[in-house]
Amino acid sequence: MLDYQSFNETKKTSHNWFSTTIRNEKMAKIFISYSHQDKDFVQSIMDQINTTHHEIVIDNQDFEIGSPINHTILKSIAEAEFILVFLSSNSVNSDWVLKEIYSSLYCELKDKQTKLIPCIIDDCALPKNLFKFKQYERINLDFKTNFEDSIQTLKKRLESTNPPIFENENYFVLKIPVSNLEIYMTGELYDWQKNSQLKYVEMIDSYLLFGFNKVPNTFFKHFVICDLDESSEIKDIIQNAGYYAPGFGDIDPETGKRRIWFSVRDYPILGKNNNNKWI
Repeated sequence: MLDYQSFNETKKTSHNWFSTTIRNEKMAKIFISYSHQDKDFVQSIMDQINTTHHEIVIDNQDFEIGSPINHTILKSIAEAEFILVFLSSNSVNSDWVLKEIYSSLYCELKDKQTKLIPCIIDDCALPKNLFKFKQYERINLDFKTNFEDSIQTLKKRLESTNPPIFENENYFVLKIPVSNLEIYMTGELYDWQKNSQLKYVEMIDSYLLFGFNKVPNTFFKHFVICDLDESSEIKDIIQNAGYYAPGFGDIDPETGKRRIWFSVRDYPILGKNNNNKWI
C-alpha cells in the first residue's frame, strides 16, 4: 500500500529503497504494494534485492505533484513489469492494498501476462480472488517460513520474463466512480438471483468481474445494492458513467436494500432494453 503521509517522513538515503529510484532503460519496473505497518520487514526483504538493477515505484518523486492519486497508482500498476504485494494481517485488511491487488489482476487480464507476485510475510487470510481458479493458482513466496529461499526465488523471478496468464478468460470492468458498492451480474442462467461467483470486486476507481462464461443467447443484467436513501444518487452516478438504468429498481430480499438494475450501453448484445443478451 502506498502510505502517502509517510513519504515526507521517510528519511532519504541512497540505501533506502523506499526513497531511492535509480533509472535505467533495461531495468524492470516494480510496483510495491504493502502496509506501512510492515515497512521494516518489507525493507529487510528489499535490502536483499539488488535495487540498482530495477526501478522501484514507491517514492513521492515518482508521482507528479497535483496528479490525482487514483490515476497515478493505476498508471504505475499498468506500466509495471512486476507487482510485489506483501501479504500480512495488516495489508489484507487495508482497502488500498486490496484495490491495488484487483487493479493488478485487471492489468494481467488485459495484457495476458503474469505480473503479480504474492509475498506472504505473516500468518493471514489470503485474498480469495488471488487464488480463485486452480488453473491459475499462484506460487507464493513465503518469507515467514523460509526467508532465504524466498529471497533467491524472488531474485530469479525479477530477472525472468512474464509468462502468459488468463489467455481465455472473460471479464468486465465497470467504470463506476463510487466506492463500497455491492455490484453483481445475473441473468436467466442464474435465475436472476444474487450469485457470489458473479460479484464485482472493487478496484481503485472501478469494479472488476472475471471468471465467468459468455453464453450465446443468454439474457443478463447487472445490479447494484445500496441504501434506500442513496438509491436516487447512485442511479444518477451510474447513468452519468454511461450505463443504462431504467426504472427505480426493487428491494433485495436478502438485505432489504434497494436493488438498482442496469446494463452496459453500446455493447454487442441483443435484448429488450437494447443490451440484455449475448449475441
